[in-house]
Amino acid sequence: MGVPFDPPKNLFAFLICSSRISELIKAFAMQESLLGNGWFGEIAALLPEGDAARAFKRPLEDAGILVVPVPQIALPPSMQMGFTSSHWWLVMTKFVIFNLKGYSQICILDTDMIFDGLRFGVRPQTIFAECGEAEFCAVLDHQPLWGQESYRSESTIMMINGGIMVVRPSKRRFQHLMQALKEETRVFILPEQMFIS
Repeated sequence: MGVPFDPPKNLFAFLICSSRISELIKAFAMQESLLGNGWFGEIAALLPEGDAARAFKRPLEDAGILVVPVPQIALPPSMQMGFTSSHWWLVMTKFVIFNLKGYSQICILDTDMIFDGLRFGVRPQTIFAECGEAEFCAVLDHQPLWGQESYRSESTIMMINGGIMVVRPSKRRFQHLMQALKEETRVFILPEQMFIS
């Protein structure tokens, strides 16, 4: 008789912090793209407690999506202004994935992400294998400097793309991030991307 083996439990997750129906539609499209490309594991919607997105709980559950209420993580005071505040008020809530228990790896996706790897022979679970044992795994992205019209090389900066990140949950790392957010005084127009970069 062999030794019991529990395979790694991985999770795809996304954050909804808006009651706009377009967010729900994008979430369903993302779910369909994952399932249609061979993902059979859990997909979770992170809904900040007290946010209007809680109105989507029932339709998400009816679609087979695990709904996970999470505490809100607001932007640091230095970033609570204008467009950044109105558009990304709760974007830092993504970092709760570091504090979710019961998973080996969690991939958080923005709701505008669609998986289309199967035509290249790549399944969604590949992302977890490619990240290996890394505690944090993401891709670098060229972003235009604020106010720039194009992606010319001289007018872009490199930063982590916060729209797709893979983490290994770690209470220590979560506490470190929360402390860093509490002490953050810089102004970031792309908050979670510039903060984590």
